[in-house]
Parts: sequence; structure tokens; C-alpha cells
Amino acid sequence: KDPLTGVHFKTITIDSMEWSAENIYRSMQGEECYENKKMHCENHGRLYGENAREACPADWRLPRRSDWVTLFGWFGLNGSFLRSKSDWLRDFRENNDVGFTIYPAGYLDNGYKGFGKVTGWWSYDDENRLYAILFDGEKFSHDYAIEKKKFYIRCVRKRPVN
Repeated sequence: KDPLTGVHFKTITIDSMEWSAENIYRSMQGEECYENKKMHCENHGRLYGENAREACPADWRLPRRSDWVTLFGWFGLNGSFLRSKSDWLRDFRENNDVGFTIYPAGYLDNGYKGFGKVTGWWSYDDENRLYAILFDGEKFSHDYAIEKKKFYIRCVRKRPVN
């Protein structure tokens, strides 16, 4: 539960890292819904600009490159384990969603782009620079050309080892 908004969000634990299993839906200055439609926010989360650093709930943060590497270590770069079973324009023959549930919710770059085909999230690289992770249903890529773009947010937090 996000203590600021009271919104409950699903999580999934991978190795010792707890991930938000869905895109964050925190209302804050500069964020918006895809095509300015409330249903997109409710179904896929909100798009954030470079103020994304402030959107994760207390005790959570944006993922770092190493967090994504751990995720890929568990599932490989095969998106069939991470993508949702619906909403993709392509007919993927295999979807084995483990609960991370990536929807092709698009992004904002001088207009709304990629809905049904791609999605992107804010992240940090090894030098603590903000960049975007993109996913097209099959493979992940990254983008440093982020000025004036808006992406979604997945947050992470380290779980104590019992």
C-alpha cells in the first residue's frame, strides 16, 4: 500500500528484490494518462517526466541497471515470462506471465506512441544517470535520449533476508 495515496499495488519478489508488479499510479505534478484518458491510468499507470525519481512510495526506488540484470538473470531476455497475456497487437504464441505483467502501454515523445507495441520505464544506470528501459514484447533495450519524454514507473525495494 502506498502510504501517501492509500493505493494498493501488486508486488512480486525476485531474488531478494521486491518489484511493483504493475506500473505506479501516483498522481503528481507533470504526470499524465496516455492520450489523457483516465482509463489508461487505471489500467496501465501514469506517464512521468524526469521528476520520476519522486514517484516511488517511501522505502521504494526506481530500479537500477543491476536490478534489471537480476530480473533478466531469472527469466532471461525472453519476454514471454514477463509480458501480459493481453493487449499486444502482435500475436505472440507464448505468454507465460509470472506476475510481472508488462502491458504494451506506449510512452510519450512529442505525442503518444507505441500503444499495443511497446512500453518503457524510468531507471538508473551504473553512474546513477536517469534513462529509459524499453520493451517491445520480445526484447529489452534502453534509451538515453529522454529529454521531454514520459515513461512509466516500476519501483523496487530490497527485502530483508530471513
